[in-house]
Amino acid sequence: MRVGIAGLDSFFFSQMYTGALQSIPGIEVAGCTTLGVSEDEIVNNAGLTSAEFGAKFNIPVYSQLEELLEKEKIDAVCITTRPTAIPGIMKKLAESGIHVFASKPVAVHAEGLQVLESIAKSSSTVVSAGLTARFEPAFIQARERVRNGDIGAPTAIRVLHQHGMLKFWPAKSWYYEEAEGGIEHFLAWYCLDLLRWFSDQEIVQIYGFAGKTVDHESPHADVLKAVCRMSSGTLGSFDVLFNVSYPYPSNEIEIIGTHGAIRVQQDQADGQVFTKDGRQSFGRTNPDTLTGELAAWAAACRGESQRCIDLPAIVQLVKSSLSLREHLSSQR
Repeated sequence: MRVGIAGLDSFFFSQMYTGALQSIPGIEVAGCTTLGVSEDEIVNNAGLTSAEFGAKFNIPVYSQLEELLEKEKIDAVCITTRPTAIPGIMKKLAESGIHVFASKPVAVHAEGLQVLESIAKSSSTVVSAGLTARFEPAFIQARERVRNGDIGAPTAIRVLHQHGMLKFWPAKSWYYEEAEGGIEHFLAWYCLDLLRWFSDQEIVQIYGFAGKTVDHESPHADVLKAVCRMSSGTLGSFDVLFNVSYPYPSNEIEIIGTHGAIRVQQDQADGQVFTKDGRQSFGRTNPDTLTGELAAWAAACRGESQRCIDLPAIVQLVKSSLSLREHLSSQR
């Protein structure tokens, strides 16, 4: 499968996706495109020029997306650029029959959501996005236990995601631009997805509070706490921390069921199930979840698996984050 990289102006995704894809058997990263973004913006975000990027990964660099697609006969594309640009690129690719993996949060405004909802892709074209926390081994095991009924029906789910601080990003990165969204988009993504994934329900109501507590130089809130109701009545809540400069769990989840509970904390060696029979632990490993997620997307493109998020799920996640953004804005 010949994969292209669209966008070199990402602090994390451009280089990490390219390196991960090159390690997956059956994938050739055939080239990349700057999408016409200036060299200054590429350097400000990625820390290297487009020429240095091409040399680092030994792939050709093109200025325009169309040039990459035509000259390299691309089957699939990873989009790694600012969120406001992603929906239009995704639509163009999907409707041309090219598989897509977009960097989360995919869209951060109502206009972007409308573009996503208008995509008329073929049934064989895979459109996905990430990263997510779905490929954490303990979370996979925990979800299997929930679906197997180990704790009865879920009544409440609590999620935590910790992502350091914005000051760790490059000083001129687009992450600092308010137009590209705040933590209710690019960090709440993980929590919103886990709530839907664990409950197999949609988010129908969501409310939250956010504020600046430590990182006062950031244009964004650095703490977010939200509560929501799922379509079958399960209650959900989550915390997003963007104010942490010390070792702390990256992800945490707790599912309270009618007959027991499951808790997973990422800095521990196992997950735990609590029932009337006492507490039981289940182990976890520490694989490369980034590569695992991209490999699952590639398998879906080949018709071998359906483990990745699909377009309807992406639309629902964006809707939820926009609803949360609306509630936060009304409070301000």
